[in-house]
Amino acid sequence: MRRGAFIGVIIGLISLWGGLDLQAQDEAQAILQNLGTNFDKLEKFQVDANVKVDVEFIKIKDRLIKIRFEKPDKFTFDSEGLALLPKNGMQMEYLTLIGKGYTSIMAGQEDVAGVRTKIIKVIPEVENEDIILAQMWIDPVANRIVKMKTYTKKSGSYLIEFSYKNHPFNLPDQIVVTFDISALTLPAKMMSEFQPQAEKVKEGPQQAKVIVQYSNYRVN
Repeated sequence: MRRGAFIGVIIGLISLWGGLDLQAQDEAQAILQNLGTNFDKLEKFQVDANVKVDVEFIKIKDRLIKIRFEKPDKFTFDSEGLALLPKNGMQMEYLTLIGKGYTSIMAGQEDVAGVRTKIIKVIPEVENEDIILAQMWIDPVANRIVKMKTYTKKSGSYLIEFSYKNHPFNLPDQIVVTFDISALTLPAKMMSEFQPQAEKVKEGPQQAKVIVQYSNYRVN
C-alpha cells in the first residue's frame, strides 16, 4: 500500500471512530505549532546523558555519553560501546517530527501524573520517514510533551515518558523508553555468550527499558 493511501486509511478509520471535529483539529494544529515555535529557536545543543538499559536477561553497564544536536535533524553520539544501546527515543524524534509535513488529529485528553494533557495523533507526510504514526500526550499550559507512543517501519513501537526540570527550550531532564525486547539489537557474539538467558526472548514478548538522564545542557 502506498504511503498516501495508508495515511488516508488511518484518517478514515479515526473519522469513523470519533468523527473529525474541525474545531478540535484546529486546536491540535495550534498546540503543535506552539511546540514548533519553541523548537524553532533551538539551533543546536550538547548534553551529557547517563544511559541505563534495563533488560531482564542481560546486564549492560550504564554509560555516560555526549549527545550533540544540530538543526534540522542531525544527532551525533560520543561513547564507547554505543552500538549496544538502542537509539529509539534517544534522538528526541519529537524535535524534528513536527518540523516536517504532517497530519494532526485530536484524540481526546487524559491526566498523566497529575497533568491534564491533550492527546494528538501525528501522521508524518514525508515518504522516507521511518515513523508511521506518533501519539503525543501534550501539556498545552507548559508547552511540552509528557508522553509519546511511536510506531515505526523498522523498530516496531516504543513509548517515551518525559520528566522535566528547568532546562532551556523545555528540553527534558529524563526520558524513559519502553519497548518490546525484540526491537533491541545486540551483537551476535554477545547474544551467544548469554544464550541460556537469551532463550527467554523466544518465550514471548518482553519489555525492555532505556532510562536516559540528561545534564549540562549547552544550547545555541
